[in-house]
Amino acid sequence: MDPTNDTINSTAKRKESNDWQTELMEADTFLSTIVGKEDTLARANNAGYSRAELVNAQAMVKEVWAADLIWENKQSEKDQQYKVFKQSFRNLEKEYMAHLTKARRLFESEEDRGIARQLKLEGDRPRKFTLIINYISKFYQFALQEKEISNKLKTRSVSTELVEQMLRMVEEVVELHHMAKKKEKIAQDATADRNKKLKAFHKWLRDFKAIYKRTPAPTDLADDEAPASSKVKTAALKA
Repeated sequence: MDPTNDTINSTAKRKESNDWQTELMEADTFLSTIVGKEDTLARANNAGYSRAELVNAQAMVKEVWAADLIWENKQSEKDQQYKVFKQSFRNLEKEYMAHLTKARRLFESEEDRGIARQLKLEGDRPRKFTLIINYISKFYQFALQEKEISNKLKTRSVSTELVEQMLRMVEEVVELHHMAKKKEKIAQDATADRNKKLKAFHKWLRDFKAIYKRTPAPTDLADDEAPASSKVKTAALKA
């Protein structure tokens, strides 16, 4: 009995939720078995697949593994970049919130409501990064440009030098966010490339197995193609 039949049947029964990496390893073993044995290779040839085509399919498996390794590296780079970005953003927000609290106390009177609106001291804080960073950037820009605001903040140890430093931190965080997004896009492209290669191999393997399963083993095919007398003889020997 052809052992590759068991592989075909067990694979067909496997749930789709199973690990694709395990399935790929099994598929590689399946192909190695066919290429490595004369009877299974002959059966594949009878199904219309040459040895070169089977070897090419094995190469497709290697391409998927290589693409997956690239994906893993790009995913790691993306995660590391986001980690750096998030830490820098947290540091910026921590400093900003401390300065925001000081500004709220400094400009809490009715006559300072215009300044409070400029610095966005009131109302709910936005959640989206681009809006948050815009709030923070404008806060320090006004603190640097408006003398009245600058002078009052200095009384609470928020110097011009510190404001300039905070603006540089804003620029750094924006750049880190941009780099993280760029790494994310690269990781997404790596995912798409791996999935494309995996899909192509799965299609090839599905088509191959469908034809291979319907193709008789070489011994069966030899019986079918033998002359009538030989068939009778063979049947007699089997009886």
